[in-house]
Amino acid sequence: MREVFVIFLVLLTLSIVLNAFVLSSIPVITGRVAFAPWIEHYTTDDYIYGNVQKAGENAGTGMPSDGTETAPEISAYSDKKIYGSGEGMKTTVLVSGGSGTATLRVFGVMDRGGSYRINSAKEVNLGGSSEEVFDFRMPSCYGCAGVSPGDYIITAELVQDENQIAMAEFTITLQK
Repeated sequence: MREVFVIFLVLLTLSIVLNAFVLSSIPVITGRVAFAPWIEHYTTDDYIYGNVQKAGENAGTGMPSDGTETAPEISAYSDKKIYGSGEGMKTTVLVSGGSGTATLRVFGVMDRGGSYRINSAKEVNLGGSSEEVFDFRMPSCYGCAGVSPGDYIITAELVQDENQIAMAEFTITLQK
C-alpha cells in the first residue's frame, strides 16, 4: 500500500510541475473588446481596433498624428453567428485610412453553381473612419437553392484601381 501512495505522490508532483510549465508558456492577451461576442478585437493604449489606426492627435481621421497617410484597413462582423434559412443578416464593415475612393465588396456563401449568394458592393470615400452596413437575406438551404447547411466565410474587400487594398473575413453558420 505504501508503494501505491508514493507512486501517487510522484505522479501528482509531476502533473503539477507540467501544468505550471504549460500554463506559463501560453501567451496572455489583455484588453480584449468585442464588437460581436464571437469576434475578437484587441486594443492597447497605442492602437485602436487591433492596430487599424494609431491613436494620436488625428485619431479617427485616417491620418496619424505626423500628418502622413495611412494604408486603408477594414474589419467586418455580422449581427450574429448562426442564421436560419431565409433569415436576414446585417453585416458591418469598419473602414479607416487611405485616400480617394474605393469599392467595398462583401461576399460569401457560394452555391453549387459557383455563384455567391451573398454579394454586394458600394463605393466608399477613404481618408477617415466610417462604418458601412450591408443587409442581406440568407439563401434557402434546400436542394434547389444549391446551398447546404454549414459554416461559410464572409469576405469584405476594399478594391481601388482593380487592386485589392484591404480584406477582412468572418465565419457564419447557416442552418435549415
